[in-house]
Amino acid sequence: MRSRSSVAASISRRSRRSRKRARRPRSRSRCASRSWRSPMKCCSASPSRTRCSGETGGPMALYPIFLETKGRRVIVIGGGHVGAEKVRGLLNGEADITVVSPDLIPELREHVDARRIKHVARAYREGDLDDGWDLVMVATDDGAINAEASAAARSRGIWVNAADDPPNCDFILPAVVRKGKITLAASTAGSSPALARRLREELDAYLTEDMPALADLLGEVRKELRARKIKVDSDRWQEAIDGQLRVMLAQRRYGQARARLLSRLGVELTPVGVETE
Repeated sequence: MRSRSSVAASISRRSRRSRKRARRPRSRSRCASRSWRSPMKCCSASPSRTRCSGETGGPMALYPIFLETKGRRVIVIGGGHVGAEKVRGLLNGEADITVVSPDLIPELREHVDARRIKHVARAYREGDLDDGWDLVMVATDDGAINAEASAAARSRGIWVNAADDPPNCDFILPAVVRKGKITLAASTAGSSPALARRLREELDAYLTEDMPALADLLGEVRKELRARKIKVDSDRWQEAIDGQLRVMLAQRRYGQARARLLSRLGVELTPVGVETE
C-alpha cells in the first residue's frame, strides 16, 4: 500500500501538469493559423520508420497531399536545372523563395532580376536553416550537402526534399500536370522518375480543353447552389457530368452547357431579385 506522502506527491505532480496544460494557449487549426511548425518527420532515423526512407529496399510509404505554399518561406539549395525545376513549381504555388547557390542558370537569374525570387550568392553553410523556413529543397548532386542539409532541417522540424535522394527526404515531388483549376500528380514512390514523367505526358494528353472549363462550370454552379442552400447528392452530380456536357464546353457553348447541367441536376435557378408566382 502506498504511503500518504507518496500519494500526496503524485497528486501534486498531476496538479502541476494540469495547470501547465491549462495555461497553454489552445492552438488554432493549421489552416487558420497557417503554421507548419512541428511537422511529422516522415523519414526519421528511428529504426521503426526506415520503410519511408527506402532503406529496406521496399516502396516508400507515402501519403499524398497538396500543400498550400502561398507566402510560405522556402529555401532552395542549388542553382542548376534541378533547382530551377523546383522553383517553377514553387512559383506556381506563390511561395516566398530564396535560392542559395554560388551560381545560377539563366532561367533562375531571370527570376532574380524580375524579383520573383531572392538569391544568396554562395554555397550552403551550416546555420542557413536557422531563419524560420517552412520548407527546404535540396537540389545539388553532392550527397554530403544533401545529408547535412537534411539533418539540419529535421533537427529544426522542417520538411525537406532532396532531389533523387529518398533517404534524405521527408516528402517527394510527383510529376504534375496543371490545366486551369485541375492539378493531377503522379508518383512511383521514388522507384522510377522516368515512368512518372511518362505518366505525366499521358495525363496531359487526357486533360483536354473541356476539362478546365468543366471544373469552372461545376465550381460556379456548386457555389451558387450552396449560397441558396440547395442540396444535390453526389450521385446526381456524377450523373450530370456526361459526354454531351463536355462536347458543349469544348465547342464553347457555355450557356447551353450550364442549362444542361442544371437540368440534369434537377435544379431550376431563378435569377436573384426575380420573383416567381
